[in-house]
Amino acid sequence: MEPVLYDIKDAARYLGVAPSTLRYWEREGLVRAGRNRGNDYRQYALHDLIDASEIAFYRRLGVPVRELAGYRTLSARDLDDALDRTARDVEQRIAELEAMRARLARQRALNARAEELEAAGMRPGAPAIARLDAIDYADPSLWPLLVDEPWRFAVLVDA
Repeated sequence: MEPVLYDIKDAARYLGVAPSTLRYWEREGLVRAGRNRGNDYRQYALHDLIDASEIAFYRRLGVPVRELAGYRTLSARDLDDALDRTARDVEQRIAELEAMRARLARQRALNARAEELEAAGMRPGAPAIARLDAIDYADPSLWPLLVDEPWRFAVLVDA
């Protein structure tokens, strides 16, 4: 009985990835595919799909392809280390996204305040200055504020 072989389109559909992803994984040595003798198209046997499903599993967890190099020879400890590194990367991205969410909230609040000021009659050509302080450009502690909180510095006067 001939083994069932799957073309790249079916294999990709079963794995939930794009055919280009399977080709990439093959170039990186993560998966293997046989070739049809008649047309040289990729063909995947069931055991190839099982191997590829493990790669797909770790990729869905966010483990980078470079961490899965030599997958067949990786120990459980190697895989756990890769998961640890991926978890740290995820935590860093979460922190960056939370900081971005806070900046978005601050900007939205500023936009709302600008609308209130505009509704109260304030126009860009006639600003109200509540306080004017000189900025010491030689002070390096101010530069992060100018970048991270530009709304705090509405008027710059070069005197």
